[in-house]
Amino acid sequence: EGLQLPWDEFAPLLSANRRAGQSTYRAEQLPFRSIRGQSHLVLPLSSQFAEVQGVMTVSAAHNQQDALEEALPLLELLANQAAAALDNNALYSTMEQRVITATATIEQARADLALARDRAETLYQIARTLAVTLDEREVLAQALTLIAQATGAAHGGIMLVEPTGGRLVLRTAFDHARGVVAGSAAVNA
Repeated sequence: EGLQLPWDEFAPLLSANRRAGQSTYRAEQLPFRSIRGQSHLVLPLSSQFAEVQGVMTVSAAHNQQDALEEALPLLELLANQAAAALDNNALYSTMEQRVITATATIEQARADLALARDRAETLYQIARTLAVTLDEREVLAQALTLIAQATGAAHGGIMLVEPTGGRLVLRTAFDHARGVVAGSAAVNA
């Protein structure tokens, strides 16, 4: 664990003239081990796309060479299973990331939908108030109250242009502490 080697130190060990089995290669020496009198087998851990993801090495004394040869089919099976486990782990990580991304997208869409629903509800309440009463002050006060509730605003106001003088006149104001207050201040437009 923690051992790191450049791939070009290991890649030459996987040449055709070193082949010991279907997917196994012999090596007299490994880049990270230099014990005399040992034989080594190198088994690439190949992905389903034939990309080498790693290697498994097995070492034995020269006088144990026959046991190593007998174990070759089992070793190749284990290397294939390890490679499949690496593939599965990569697929799981990819799927997990896709689920996280999709969940975030769904949550954002849900939040956007809730915001749009709240806005539509506010507009509906304002329209309903307009349909129920013709009293300007009541309509403006109700509209401002609904807008403040929908937006969380602490202050607000509605100013209307005076038809005869062309001035803006404060008709309704909202202050979180005082609530809705009718006004009459005028500003030249």
